Amino acid sequence: MRNLIKKGLQTLLGERGAAGLIRRLKGQPRTFAEADLIYDYFLERRTPGVMVDVGAHFGESFLPYLAKRWRILAFEPDSKNRTRLLGNARAEDIRLFPVAVSDHEAEEVAFFASDESDGISSLSAFRPTHHETERVRICTLRRVLAEEGVEQVEFLKIDTEGHDLFVLKGFPWENIRPQVVLCEFEDIKTVPLGYDYRQMGDYLVDKGYVVFLSEWAPIARYGVTHTWKSWRRYPCTLSDSMAWGNFVAFKPGSSMQAVEEYLSTIVEGRIR
Repeated sequence: MRNLIKKGLQTLLGERGAAGLIRRLKGQPRTFAEADLIYDYFLERRTPGVMVDVGAHFGESFLPYLAKRWRILAFEPDSKNRTRLLGNARAEDIRLFPVAVSDHEAEEVAFFASDESDGISSLSAFRPTHHETERVRICTLRRVLAEEGVEQVEFLKIDTEGHDLFVLKGFPWENIRPQVVLCEFEDIKTVPLGYDYRQMGDYLVDKGYVVFLSEWAPIARYGVTHTWKSWRRYPCTLSDSMAWGNFVAFKPGSSMQAVEEYLSTIVEGRIR
C-alpha cells in the first residue's frame, strides 16, 4: 500500500515533489543532512550515474544511488566496516576496494580504529582511544579510476577522518570533473597533518567549483548525534574555530533549484 501511495504521489507531483511531501509529512528533515541535500539534487536524473565513495563505512551514502542502478566504486579500508557494508549491499552489485586513498601509493601502512565510534577509523591516530588494528594499502583515485575505465563521475563523496584533502589531490582532475563533491573538514584532525579547512575549501574553489560550507558545532563526543549550525557560500570563516563540517561543491552551471528547495525546509535564519 505504501508503495502504491508513493507511486501515486510521484505521478502527481514528480519524484522530487513527492519526496519533499513525504519528508514533510514525516516531519523531516529533523536535522540538516548534506547527503540528503545532494540526493535531492540528483533526484530527477533519469539515467544512472557514477558515484565514488571514499570512506564508505557501512554503505549508507551510496545505498540510495545503488537502488537507482548507479555504478558504485566504494573504498573502505576498515575490515570490520566492510563486513557490515557487505551485509547491506551485495558484493556483485558494487566495486568495493579494501584500501585507503590518498595522494600517493604505499604498502603495509598502519590503520587505526577506536572503540569510541566505528566512524572514526583513520590513517591517523587523532584520539587517545585509537589503536592500530591492521595494515592497509594506500592508492590514488587517479590510478584506480584509470584502471577501472571510469571516464566520468557524477558524485565524489569523501570521508576519511582527516585525509580528505589528500584524496582530492590524488583525483584525476585533468580528465574528470564530478558534478558534486562532498568532503569533510575538522581542523583538530587536519592541522597536525599540515592543512586546515581553508586550504581544502580554496582547493575546491581553485578547481572552479561553487563551494558551500556546512558548519556543525564542535564534537562533544564521537558516536552520537551532532548539532548543525549553518550553511554558507565559501569563502567564509567558521563561527567557531573548533567546529567541523562538510564542503559541498557544485560544478559551475549546476541548477541550484533542488538545493534551495531542501534548504527551505531547514530552520530559518541558519542559512546565509
